[in-house]
Amino acid sequence: MIQRISILLLLAILPIFVMGQSNTDIQLAREYLRQKEYNKAAMLYEELYRQQPSSGVFFRYYVQSLLGQGEYDKAERLAKKHIRKNRSDLAARIELGQIYQQQGQEDKAADVYEEIIDQVAGNSNQMRQIANTFIGRRQFGWAEQVYLAAAKQHGDYKFNYELANIYYYQRNYPKMIDSYLDLLAVNDRYLSTVKNRLNAAVYSDTDDTLVDMLKERLLLMSQKHNGTDVFNELLIWAYSEDKEYDMALVQAYALDKRNNENGDRIIRIVRQALGENRFGVVADGAEYIMRKGSDQPYYLLARQLYLKSKYEQVDKGLIFAEADIRKLIGEYQIAIDQNKRSPEVLPFYTDLARLYAFQLYLPDSALVFVDQARKQLHISAEDGAELDILEADIRLAGGDIFESILIYASVERSFRNSTIGSLAKLRKATMAFYQCDFEWALSQVDVLKASTSKFIANDAASLALLISENKTEDSLQMPLCTFAKAKLAIHQNRDDKAHLLLDSVINQFPGQAIVDDAMFAKANLFKSQARYSEAVDYYERVLEMYGYEPLAAEACFFAGQLCEEELNENERALIFYKKLLIDYPLSIYQSEGRKRLRALRDNYVN
Repeated sequence: MIQRISILLLLAILPIFVMGQSNTDIQLAREYLRQKEYNKAAMLYEELYRQQPSSGVFFRYYVQSLLGQGEYDKAERLAKKHIRKNRSDLAARIELGQIYQQQGQEDKAADVYEEIIDQVAGNSNQMRQIANTFIGRRQFGWAEQVYLAAAKQHGDYKFNYELANIYYYQRNYPKMIDSYLDLLAVNDRYLSTVKNRLNAAVYSDTDDTLVDMLKERLLLMSQKHNGTDVFNELLIWAYSEDKEYDMALVQAYALDKRNNENGDRIIRIVRQALGENRFGVVADGAEYIMRKGSDQPYYLLARQLYLKSKYEQVDKGLIFAEADIRKLIGEYQIAIDQNKRSPEVLPFYTDLARLYAFQLYLPDSALVFVDQARKQLHISAEDGAELDILEADIRLAGGDIFESILIYASVERSFRNSTIGSLAKLRKATMAFYQCDFEWALSQVDVLKASTSKFIANDAASLALLISENKTEDSLQMPLCTFAKAKLAIHQNRDDKAHLLLDSVINQFPGQAIVDDAMFAKANLFKSQARYSEAVDYYERVLEMYGYEPLAAEACFFAGQLCEEELNENERALIFYKKLLIDYPLSIYQSEGRKRLRALRDNYVN
C-alpha cells in the first residue's frame, strides 16, 4: 500500500518537475537566442521541439537558431517535415519562405507565399492570420498581396482599412491616403478612426509633405463625390491641422449651407483662429454667423468672438488710432444695449471698461461699466471677483494705489487655491514690482509659475524673468527700480513722467540689460501718443542694438506697421517685414507680417 502511494506521488510530482525544468529551458533558450548564441539556443530548442513537435513557437525559434548558424539545409528539411505533419500550420510555410529568402532564393520564396495566398484568399480568418504573420515578419509587400487577393474574393469589401495600415507601416503615404479615402467613400462611419490614424502619420512625417498630399487628394475626392460631407469634414480637419483656417472656413461654409446647419463647426474654427491670432479669419467666420440673424443660437457668441478679436488687436498694438478705438467702443455699447440682461454679455462690459481705462485713459467712465455689470447681470461669485480685480486695475490707473492693494488682497483671501486667487496674487506681485520690492515680488511669482492657468503662469514667468535678469549688485537696484516706476506711470497715463524715467534708464545706465526694455517701452509710448516717426526710431534702435532679444521681433513688426499705415513709407515697411520673416521665423507676428508683405508687393506690381 505504501509502495503504491509512493509511486502515485512520484507520478504526480514528475510532470511538475518536468514543467519546471521545461520553463527553465525555455527562458534560457530565449535568452541565448536574444544574445545571438545560436548554437546553444539550437540545442535547447531542438529538445523542446522534440518534446512538443506540434508547437509552432518552438518550431519557429528552432528554425531561427539554425538560420543564425547558417544551417540552411537542416532548417529547410525541418520546415518541410513540420509542414507535412502539421498541414494547418500556415505560418510554418511562411517560415519555409523565409528560409529561401535568407539564401537569396526569392523565386522559391515567392512560390511558397503565392501558394499560401491562393489557399487563404477565400477564408477571412486565415487570410487575416497570414497577413498578420507577414506583418510581424515585416514582409509588408506580401501582407499587401494577401489583402489584394482577398479583395477579389469578397465582392464589396475591399480591405481598404487593412491596406491603409500596411501602407502606414511602409510610410507609403500616397497609397495610405488613397486607401483611407476609398474606405470613407464606402463607409463614412470610419471618419473618426481615419482622423486618428492620419494624425499619428502626420506626427511621424519627417518630410512635412503628408498634409499637403492629403489636401490635394481630398479636393479631388470632394469633387468626385460632390454632395458627400465626409471629404469636406476631413478637409476642414486637414486645413486646421496646417493652421490654414481661412481654407477650413471655405469648406465649413459649404457644409453649413448644404445641410442648413446652425454654424457650430464655423464657431469651432473661429475659436481656433482667435487662439492663433488669425484675426481676419475670426472676423469672416463671426460675420457669417451673425448674418444668420440674432435669433440663431450662436449669434451672441459669434458677436463676442468678433469683438474680442478687435479688442485683442488693440491690446497687441495692431489697432491703435483713437478713431478706431472709439469705433470699437461704439460696437461694444451697441452689443450691450441689445443684450443688457444676458450673463453672456459680461465680456462686453469688461472689455469696454478696459478700453476706456487703458486706451482712452478715462478711469471714471470705465468704473461705470464695472458697476453696471454688477447691478444688471446675474453673475457668479467668481465672475464678481474678476470684476473686483478689474476695478482694482482701473483704480490703480487712476492713482488710487492703496484701494487697489486692498481689493487684490481681499480677492486673494476669499479665493485661495483658485485661479481667481492666483490672479489677485499676480496683481499684488506686480504692485510690489512697481514699488521696487523685487525680492517679495519674485517670491510670489515663483509660486505662480506653477499655476494651472497658462495665462497666469506665463505672466508670472515673464515678470520673474524681467526681475531676475535685470537685478544688479547695487542694493538700491536703481536701473530696474526706475524702469518699474516708468511702467507704473505708463499704466496711470502719466506720459511725461514715464518719458523722463525711461530716458533716465537709457541714458544713465547704458550697460544694463534693462535698456532694451526701456527703449521698447518708450517706442510704444510714442506710438500711443501718435508720435509715429519717433516710435519707429526707437523700434529701430531696439533692432540695431538688441536684435537677439525677444522684444526685437515685436519691434520689427511695429516699425513696419507704422511705416506702412501712418508714415506712408512703404519701401521702408517692406524692409522691416522681410527682416521679420527671415530673422524671426517663430514670432507670433509671422502670419500678419507675411500678409502685409504680400499686399505691399502686389501694390507695387499693380
